[in-house]
Amino acid sequence: MKIEQIMNPGVQSCGMDDSLVHAARTMWRLGCTALPVCGPGGELRGQLDARHLFQRACVDGLVVAELRVSDAQLRSAARATAGTSVGESVQRVTAAQTDRLYVVDESDRLVGVVTARSLTAAAHMPANALASHASGGWPDVEFQGWTLMIDRHELTAPEGETIPIQRNPLRLLLVLLNNPGRVLTRTFLSRSVCNRDWDPTDRYIDVLIGQLRKKLRDDCTRQRIIRTVHGRGYLFVPAVKHSRARWTADCSGGVVDRQHPVGPRTKLLYAQVAGV
Repeated sequence: MKIEQIMNPGVQSCGMDDSLVHAARTMWRLGCTALPVCGPGGELRGQLDARHLFQRACVDGLVVAELRVSDAQLRSAARATAGTSVGESVQRVTAAQTDRLYVVDESDRLVGVVTARSLTAAAHMPANALASHASGGWPDVEFQGWTLMIDRHELTAPEGETIPIQRNPLRLLLVLLNNPGRVLTRTFLSRSVCNRDWDPTDRYIDVLIGQLRKKLRDDCTRQRIIRTVHGRGYLFVPAVKHSRARWTADCSGGVVDRQHPVGPRTKLLYAQVAGV
């Protein structure tokens, strides 16, 4: 498997001449702790970490509004081309001790990014898993009368109404569906959905939970689907049922070992990793 199959091509960057204020605002808007820095032609120059912004503002006592990205200390950015294998990419991330790998073209221009978490998961993913996604092979999931159609990004209500679901609420729902009956902390959910640590001032997971509850018509008082466990996190209440009918071809042979077929629960986890 090549990293072009799992990379995010929509990566945002900042330039060497951009202000540190602009970089900080971009990090805040994206909810990330680092940004790739590119030159005038789009070539990757390095990575700007949030801690360097803090250092320049608080430790060095400088006025951030007067500084440019070129004034900050840039971290070396681990990189690879889109045709690099997942296995080699995992080795590069491990050697660089970083949580992300930037994807560049032959001219070293930035074209995408992939997280260490996605690389590690893809390294253990059967070769036909992403092909299943491309052909509409993710499982339908049923819970409390609702049906989630992952490949369509749609929920079907008990009475038959179809409701679209956006990417991040879908990612959160996939994490909950993979862990029914378990209390999940906000830190775990933030790392799984946003690939970042949670802190007490971060309300993004709570906002996504609210959006999910609204789509699922889950009464905030009764909480029949998503229950708040105060001081701990959230718990997905209903039992989860996976549709096996669509998996017969994928799980009966081909690339996957017949003795270790990929079941619906495992494929549901692959869907979460692939960032559908």
